[in-house]
Amino acid sequence: MGAAAETQDSVAASTAKQYRKWRKVNDVPVLSATHGNRHVVTFINGKAEGSALGGKFPFPVGAVLAKESFEDQAGKPGAKGPLFIMEKRARGYDAAHGDWHYAVVAPDGAVALSGNGKDGSPAEFCAACHSVARVNDYVFGNGTVMRVKPTPLGPK
Repeated sequence: MGAAAETQDSVAASTAKQYRKWRKVNDVPVLSATHGNRHVVTFINGKAEGSALGGKFPFPVGAVLAKESFEDQAGKPGAKGPLFIMEKRARGYDAAHGDWHYAVVAPDGAVALSGNGKDGSPAEFCAACHSVARVNDYVFGNGTVMRVKPTPLGPK
């Protein structure tokens, strides 16, 4: 059986190439149970800063958050894992889930997942988990300087 076909998502592919130039919102990787028990570091683009750092919701269209991940090795960050991406899309894209688009980019740069929260979307799980953080426009701020209200963790 061959490798899975790469999904096309120009924003995810572009984000994977440039996110490290963006604002890093946590210096120390945080263990994230909902991202496969990986250690994560979050980066935000310029359009996301007002909401993420100032607590001004909703996020504007074009805001992108990138969560760099590392496999857990004996409680510490190990090998590079996938890059998890949230992109705020135009009103009506997926109103039930805050108009967020989700993508996952594999360590080799291939876009492995791309979609919204609608039924049958490959990103349906992402949106379901993030719906718990609706008060913060569907964004968690765990372990970062992001100014979001505390929310419970999503589905286990």
